[in-house]
Order: sequence, then C-alpha cells, then structure tokens
Amino acid sequence: LEGRKTEEQLLAEQKAKELQTQKELQRRADQALLATYLSVEEIVMHRDRRIELFQAQSRVTELYLRNLEHRLSKLTREAARYRPYSEDPDAPLISQDLVADINETKATIARHEKNLQKFRDDERQMVARFEGDINRFKALKGLD
Repeated sequence: LEGRKTEEQLLAEQKAKELQTQKELQRRADQALLATYLSVEEIVMHRDRRIELFQAQSRVTELYLRNLEHRLSKLTREAARYRPYSEDPDAPLISQDLVADINETKATIARHEKNLQKFRDDERQMVARFEGDINRFKALKGLD
C-alpha cells in the first residue's frame, strides 16, 4: 500500500499531468498542421488571404470613420451658431436633437475606432500565430 502523499509529491504529480497534457496537445496540433499543409508556401498563402480580409475590414472601417468625422465636423460647425457655443449673445439655444446627434456621432466614432484597433490587434496576433505555425512546420519537416 502506498502511504499518504506529501504536498511536494502531489505538486509533482500535478506538474507531471500538466506536462503530459501539454505534450498531447502539441502532438495533436502537430498532426493537424502536417495534415492541413503540404508546404510552407501553402501556410504563407493561407496567412496572406486571412491578412487581406483583416485589411479589407480595416479599410471599410477607416472609410466609415472618415465619413463620421466629416459629419461631426459639419455638426460642430452647425452647433457653433447656437448658444452656448456661439459668441453671439442673441443666438438661439442649441436644440436637443442637434446635441443628441453630436453625442451619437461621437459615440459611433469611438466605437468604430475601438473596432479598428481590434482588427489591427487581431491581425498582429494572427501573423504571429502563422509565424509560429511556419516555424513549427519547418521543424517537423526538417526544413531550414
């Protein structure tokens, strides 16, 4: 019969299990990589297609942001004719609709700027992941 295990033994067993799990996950990932691609060129081609999709999303978002910024500029110029933004003491008070439109446009710009940053971050992460896949593929195939 095995005696009660010490804290160190339990910790060592846990680490051994984690290591075994990591090795199994790496083995599966390696199998998938080798089953999916025949060459480094295929991986590069797949990466480039994915990058093109992210760049297209970014371009559309950038265009939309430019349009929103033009709209905000126009709304801001319009708001300058009203109190409290006008220097004319007799200017009428700004309408709540115009204030709401400006605020909504600002919120939409902020949301799309955040989305654009996410597209760029996701693209960087994807490129790094593909680089890792390329390096691992080369190591598995003995390429250099």
